[in-house]
Amino acid sequence: MEEPIDRTIKVFQEARQCAQDPSDQALLSKQVEALNAIRATLVRHGAMRYQIDSFEKLISDPWMNDQMIFAEVYGAWKTFKNSYVRKIGGMTVNERLFHMGLLADFEASEGDASRMRSILRAVFLSSENIEAIVKPP
Repeated sequence: MEEPIDRTIKVFQEARQCAQDPSDQALLSKQVEALNAIRATLVRHGAMRYQIDSFEKLISDPWMNDQMIFAEVYGAWKTFKNSYVRKIGGMTVNERLFHMGLLADFEASEGDASRMRSILRAVFLSSENIEAIVKPP
């Protein structure tokens, strides 16, 4: 059975082949490269660590010129990301941190609210949950 990351990469590769604009082609090539790195990390570690955050920056800035292609690849990315979020959705915060390989990073970030927020975002916690952890009552 094809893995969600493989389906996502396939959509990006096909979009790169269809893209007419050279800057879109170059951006899609970078995105395929980044997705392949995510796949390698998933295979090696079973988790993506910070790669989701960095990929989302890559996919949203700079914008593609062909908005139809952008909508297609962004939709594929969102489907992949949502499948991953559902996979860890029932886990506790510590389980998520452990699963994503970020537990040691989180423990080392104590006292650095900005770093703690970044790590907790990487494990898909809501803003409300992040603030409850970073700034306890």
